[in-house]
Amino acid sequence: ESPIQQTPKIYRSMASRTNLSLVRKFLSVRGIPTCLLKAGEVHESDTKAGKSLFLIIPGNPGVIDFYDEFQKILHSASECAIPVWGVAHAGHMEVPKDMTPKAGDLYELEDQINHKIAFIEDHIPANTRLVLIGHSIGCYIILEILRRKPNLPIQKGILLFSNHRTDGPDAKWVVSKPLALNFRWAAYLAASLAYYLPDCIKLFLIRLHLRGSTMNPTAASSACHLFNP
Repeated sequence: ESPIQQTPKIYRSMASRTNLSLVRKFLSVRGIPTCLLKAGEVHESDTKAGKSLFLIIPGNPGVIDFYDEFQKILHSASECAIPVWGVAHAGHMEVPKDMTPKAGDLYELEDQINHKIAFIEDHIPANTRLVLIGHSIGCYIILEILRRKPNLPIQKGILLFSNHRTDGPDAKWVVSKPLALNFRWAAYLAASLAYYLPDCIKLFLIRLHLRGSTMNPTAASSACHLFNP
């Protein structure tokens, strides 16, 4: 194998050796219940020295648990010196019963952009050297954050598998958009029915759909969130 092929295995091994555990918590971002997944902490003494922080903005769906192994690998690669946080999209995860979702809890892209700006302004300690890492639609959100808020302490934006295009929509988008608009009731119906299935059945359906591909157990269990209508 080439060094490039070996590198992910090396970091996965590093993550397992350090026995990293992530902190998963829900907090309120201007009234919106929001899931935050953290590998490492940022303390007040760190911010005075301008400590770095990686913040992952997910793709769609914005279930942040999909990125937990990625967070562990990044955190391990810095010898656990740089915290790696991930923030879920508003309305994409089932919230604890003691948190009341904001009225009208359907969020469009503009709402997600404002949600991430509010999270950075309210929950990232001052003077933190922030590096944003976006995946898919998260890349577009990062570009909008950089454009709208040039004074935020963002050192860099890293775009992974960006869906941002400058040459117009692609063929898949042209076909999928009307389907999504006209038949989303079918998705709601399927999710509503599947929501009441036992988790073991949900996992079986997920693995059946993804048969032939490798999927770590955490990602499979995270996909169960998608059955919540």
